[in-house]
Amino acid sequence: MDITDGHVPGPLERNRSPATVNQSSADGGGIGAGMSSTAGGAGRGPIHPRLLAMMMAARYYGLELDAEEFRLGQDETVPTAAALSAWAQTAGMWSRALRLRWRHLFNITGAGPVVLLFNDGSAGLLTGSNSESKIVLIRDPRAPEAEPPIPVDEMRLAEVWSGEAVLLRAERSQAKRIRRLPCAG
Repeated sequence: MDITDGHVPGPLERNRSPATVNQSSADGGGIGAGMSSTAGGAGRGPIHPRLLAMMMAARYYGLELDAEEFRLGQDETVPTAAALSAWAQTAGMWSRALRLRWRHLFNITGAGPVVLLFNDGSAGLLTGSNSESKIVLIRDPRAPEAEPPIPVDEMRLAEVWSGEAVLLRAERSQAKRIRRLPCAG
């Protein structure tokens, strides 16, 4: 499925409306991230940007998250950090929902992408940082693969982000399965 449409929407772009997903079903089970309750996926709508960001971060670790397995909690209109973290854990990943400050972003970028949850309901992937220039690199999960991350300073990020984030990585048991190359020497 191609998730790009030729332009780069995102919270850092000026004229943008927030994305939403359908609310949970009456039985509390929720509707899948495809934003449709239609079986078979024929009428499935676009995948929510928060789910896309989680899926991209999981792919970094060689794992796939299935958007159809995500369920919104009762009374939720957008995926929360806790719900996204639980989804990743159910899929066999280590994941934590937490609140970060600007200064923390420079310490966690070496471990892989971090999902930042924006105030408008969308998300971005923190892919790098430069402490000398005091910028972080944010990738829009709906942008084309070839599109470079956007350099963002603290003031600009503070306009769209209040600190919500999801950290994730492969479980340690899965990381041990990766074959280590023998050392030459």
